Amino acid sequence: MVIEIFYQNVNRIRSKTKEVYLNILSNNYDIICLTETNLNDSVFDSEFMDSRYNVFRRDRSSTCIKKVDGGGVLVGVKKGINIMRRYDWDSKVEDLWFTLLLSDNKSCKSINVCVCYLPPDLPSELLNIFYDSCSEVILMANPTDEFVLIGDFNTPKVNWSADSGSLSLLPVVVSQDDKTKCLLEFINETNLKQYNGILNQNQRTLDLVLSSFDCGVGVADPISRVDAPHHPPITINFNVPTISKCLDRKRCERLNYVKCNYEDLNNDIKQTNWDDILFNDEIDDDVARFYTKLNELITKHTPFVKERSSSYPPWFSDGLKRCLKEKLKYHKRFKKYKNPRDYDTFALLRTRSKKLMDACYRRYTDSVESSLKNNIKSFWSYVHNNKKNIIGGHSQYYEIRKSTDIG
Repeated sequence: MVIEIFYQNVNRIRSKTKEVYLNILSNNYDIICLTETNLNDSVFDSEFMDSRYNVFRRDRSSTCIKKVDGGGVLVGVKKGINIMRRYDWDSKVEDLWFTLLLSDNKSCKSINVCVCYLPPDLPSELLNIFYDSCSEVILMANPTDEFVLIGDFNTPKVNWSADSGSLSLLPVVVSQDDKTKCLLEFINETNLKQYNGILNQNQRTLDLVLSSFDCGVGVADPISRVDAPHHPPITINFNVPTISKCLDRKRCERLNYVKCNYEDLNNDIKQTNWDDILFNDEIDDDVARFYTKLNELITKHTPFVKERSSSYPPWFSDGLKRCLKEKLKYHKRFKKYKNPRDYDTFALLRTRSKKLMDACYRRYTDSVESSLKNNIKSFWSYVHNNKKNIIGGHSQYYEIRKSTDIG
């Protein structure tokens, strides 16, 4: 099984939540990792991430960094993937740890992922705290465990050159400073390799992929536009044994009040001998019997309907759904066969799907606005759907908080 991770330093998304939301909707990544989000408690997860993902955030307010503005990391994980959030592995700065739960029990192997952001002006003391914390986690883990660290390490004085016969890259020191020294010591101590060789406009690589196993790194389309492209967005791909899946959610039945026979229901309520039901002096007993009888009558005249499950928002048109499926199909074909014609088709479908999505979303918001007078419920439904923090969902998650759980 191949896991595809999207990563980008988004350089603040508070003012770009709609753009990020629509771009995430148009893709199908397994895991999304973002740094320098600049989020706070006033921004809800559902404003920028759709319901396919469970979101884990570490805003700057949860760290010891004194500068309030900026920073922050987050991870969005597809709800079909089981992970273990490693709160106790987080350092005092901006990093977020989780473990992919594998169903291959024979290997006893775990893949531990860290997403981090190290600001350019991070004091040496905090830089050492971060690297010491990461080293402790890695060195105390089980020997079979694998590690991937993804993030903005802000080490412009290190270049990376190809290592013959390997996907990994070798460090080439341009000039020495504390950041460079700490990074190289950490790599040597933990035996991690660096896999991102994509350069920014200044011919530097600030975002690193440090891993204990081979990863494929490629260029990706941004989910958030940035003025100065110092951080090209990337995808990280690697093979894993079958991932432990969550239990399928049972489709629940609910009463369909739209098709309720209200005339017969009202007649039954009128013909019910309530004196025989409400005969007790105990008010609590009478209330319980009242609701039991009322629910019995409602169920008698109201049909049940199964809840629909869809991975698409309700405002997606059929044309947009087809376009997204075709885009995904040609993207997979290009990755497998490397045929440039497949990429051309994928690029065409990508452009078309973005235009369709913008049009569908605009039509949806226009309909909500136009229905304010006659259907206020649609407006409040829109507000409610955009004020959710998407943690947990129907997937099963485990939170490890004790230091004794390391390894």
